[in-house]
Amino acid sequence: MDTSSIRHSLSSIQSASGLDSSPQGEVGELGTYRLVKRLLDILASLVLLILSSPFLFLSAVAVGWESRGPVIYKQLRVGRNGRSFVLFKIRTMLVDTPTMTTEDLKKSGKTYYTRSGLLLRRFSFDELPQLWNVLIGDMSLIGPRPSLATQEWLNSQRKYFRVLELRPGITGLAQVSGRDELSDSDKVAFDADYRSRCSFLLDFKIALMTVKAVFSGNGAN
Repeated sequence: MDTSSIRHSLSSIQSASGLDSSPQGEVGELGTYRLVKRLLDILASLVLLILSSPFLFLSAVAVGWESRGPVIYKQLRVGRNGRSFVLFKIRTMLVDTPTMTTEDLKKSGKTYYTRSGLLLRRFSFDELPQLWNVLIGDMSLIGPRPSLATQEWLNSQRKYFRVLELRPGITGLAQVSGRDELSDSDKVAFDADYRSRCSFLLDFKIALMTVKAVFSGNGAN
């Protein structure tokens, strides 16, 4: 995979949406959009944390009862401007699971998920602790998903296409457009497309598509 494959994917995505595929100017997350979006992130994450606290408690009990180890899984991810941060998730796998992408875990042919973990992942409820990441400023509700530091090619291409200028999100354009079924080049293309036209309207559309995916049980596809 190289930059040309990403440019081809990006051109196809933008052509389908009627957008110009020429180089973009300053990222849309600057100025008023960036400020208002951060305020909305703080308010929404705080409200959602309060509303989801009973479910988080029940999930913690289920995970702790089924398998040994911490309830909250912590993992270093690449954040805005390439800075690392600790991402929080409800643990859905065994404690000795190797640090790999979801795609690589599938290719390994081994099962690392717990029974409760499979249910949590089906509806993406394991992502709820990331509301704390949003509240403290590591993430946004909507944005490109944060990558692992070991995904060197993906991170280098995100830097090249200036995707890393954005706060990573709990959900994003790539996630509602195919998630784990997408190749790395397609993921970068969707991320670059989002960066070129991020707006409240696009964020709202992504949020609606995410809700639909969660309630249809396709959250972890």
